[in-house]
Amino acid sequence: MDLKHWDLETDAQSLAWLRFDRAGSATNTFSTEVLQELGRIADHLAAMPPKGLAILSAKENGFAAGADIDEFTKISSADEAMAFTALGNEVFDKIAALPFPTLAMIHGFCMGGGTELSLACRYRIADDGPKTRMALPEVLIGIVPGWGGAKRLPPLVGAANALDLMLTGRGVDGRRAKKMGLVDAVTQKRHFANAVRMFFAKPPPPHKPPLSAAATGWPVVRSLVASMSRKQVAEKARADHYPAPYAIIDLWKDFGGDVRNVPVDHPGSMASLFAHPTTRNLIRLFKLQDRMKALGKPGADAQPQEGGSVEPVRHLHVIGAGAMGGDIAAWCALKGITVTLQDLAPERISPAIQRAHALYKKRLKQPHRPGGLRPPHSRREGRRRGQGGPDHRGHRRERGDQAQALRGHRAEDEARGHPRLEHLEHPAPGTLRGPQGAGSPRRPALLQPRGDDDAGGDRGGPADGARRDARRAGLRPADRQAPAALQKRARLPREPRARLTSWKRC
Repeated sequence: MDLKHWDLETDAQSLAWLRFDRAGSATNTFSTEVLQELGRIADHLAAMPPKGLAILSAKENGFAAGADIDEFTKISSADEAMAFTALGNEVFDKIAALPFPTLAMIHGFCMGGGTELSLACRYRIADDGPKTRMALPEVLIGIVPGWGGAKRLPPLVGAANALDLMLTGRGVDGRRAKKMGLVDAVTQKRHFANAVRMFFAKPPPPHKPPLSAAATGWPVVRSLVASMSRKQVAEKARADHYPAPYAIIDLWKDFGGDVRNVPVDHPGSMASLFAHPTTRNLIRLFKLQDRMKALGKPGADAQPQEGGSVEPVRHLHVIGAGAMGGDIAAWCALKGITVTLQDLAPERISPAIQRAHALYKKRLKQPHRPGGLRPPHSRREGRRRGQGGPDHRGHRRERGDQAQALRGHRAEDEARGHPRLEHLEHPAPGTLRGPQGAGSPRRPALLQPRGDDDAGGDRGGPADGARRDARRAGLRPADRQAPAALQKRARLPREPRARLTSWKRC
């Protein structure tokens, strides 16, 4: 079989491996030619069934990005839009009807049609990586999930979770997808082949949601869920301005999630949505955003008059730690860019550090994953390196507070006859860095008792303390040989030093 966008091979264990590698494109998308080719593969496998079929992507950046938006925008009539939608449904129905286990191996982005293809498979395995994202973002361009997503997702994860994903278009990572039941297993990409063989050696029963989630599909509960969802959508958008969210609710409630069951003259039909001006404007906005992202990638073509390539940003200095500047700094640091933040006073930087900590705590929950390290202002990092600038709670000990606390300790030391502390080294201002933890605030030097000529190595045990006390008392070298009382006194500096170290950790 002559294939252009797919690569099919069968190993010695009679397992079929189908790799999606769209020709002439850096990203896997579904065009009419790609779908027709996949349909022929499904017919071939149904006639000569293997033990199992594993579908994966040959691209490093992700599984599939959905329908070819360029081809979709060239559709000039509602009939063409319905034909393109019907073709995708027909092909994915063939994948779902195969008489042997099918499994989708998902890494990177899995959007729209890519998620609908994975839902047509019996099992799904997701990569445990920070770049893995599964979503049904069709609502963001003014249409509905038209290739079976609205039909297969609610019975799998429950109507509440399904409507949340379809109405917001947000993506979930591998672990979140596993928790809600969208995928059956999560592992690292290098273990995909072994995981597939384990699944096919002893296929588990397909996933079923818990009773509380399955109950949302019951007729009475379905109407209640649809009514509540419609009220929430109405608070944010009107049906005449943005019909896609309302069409998704009606598609699930009244037509079983299959766009082929929706009458052509219905406001939620694919033909009506395609002809709506909001859809056209959202598609145009999507293409502009995609173009802007492409210009920011390393090696992208710069402006013609510049003639060169755009260098990746390595260090970003943000002036102004307000709501916009602080969030820009936090987001860029999350992406691995070294970021420094500047404002008129540390009190203005504190809220930015606090919001950055909240962002990192939400997004970076797996410290073992690449790109998933904990933020540099975590508790362990703060203890190990110290925090000279604002901490993640927005607090900061000012130099005046440090000096006031130091004066209080000095008064106690003098009352007890302890040597005075003459030196306090202030830490460097706080910096905000990327997830790798580089460039966290430097730790202040340990507070040490310091004498008049204590410049170097005279900082040690009882003997060194005795010599310092002897010099301060004005004793001659010959009188320094009787250290009995002095050694007892020399042990005393350890108490304020320990107390000051405890104060520093507060």
